[in-house]
Amino acid sequence: MSVCLETSCVDASYMVLFVIIFIICGIFLVRIPL
Repeated sequence: MSVCLETSCVDASYMVLFVIIFIICGIFLVRIPL
C-alpha cells in the first residue's frame, strides 16, 4: 500500500511514521517555549 503524490510515491508506513514524529515534535515545541 503506497500513497502517490504529484512528484513521488511514498509507502504508507513511512507516512504514518512521519505523522507520529511530527506530533511528538509538536508536543515538545508546545511544552518547551522558545
